[in-house]
Amino acid sequence: MHTEFKTKALFYITNYFESIGRAIIVAGVDFEKSGAWLTETYVIFPDSEMSDGLRVINKYDSDEISEEWLPTIESELNNRIKYCESIVIQQIRKKDKELALHLHSIHNLFKNPLTPREIVQIHISGEFQEQIISILNFTECKALKAALNPVKNFPQLNRITERQNNAR
Repeated sequence: MHTEFKTKALFYITNYFESIGRAIIVAGVDFEKSGAWLTETYVIFPDSEMSDGLRVINKYDSDEISEEWLPTIESELNNRIKYCESIVIQQIRKKDKELALHLHSIHNLFKNPLTPREIVQIHISGEFQEQIISILNFTECKALKAALNPVKNFPQLNRITERQNNAR
């Protein structure tokens, strides 16, 4: 039943790849009412150019869908994660066809979902900082906003932002 509001977000990260770095996949789902939900996904790389255009938002709002046909929040998240995994391979293929072929054969490219602490640590590292802030600023998904809320006012973020602004 999807009569009450439910949200869930998952973040996964790969190991390091030569010449590409790591990749993060992000998926969030908000079930607002029966027949109405939003999914939002991102694929981000340290090279922001590789991440351009990899945000996908799907909105569903139909009173005509019978409750029995609605997906669960878990099945919707799993479908979005699988989609993001395919996009990672597709983007890597543009840079390194041999690596993409090898990675396509690996079944657990993304192992376990990141914990809130790990998300903050990745943000502090600066590797994906701009992309994480962009997700926080532009997401329509309540689950993603809640998951990224701890990074919003992090002191390190302010220092790095100031350093970037002073360098210009």
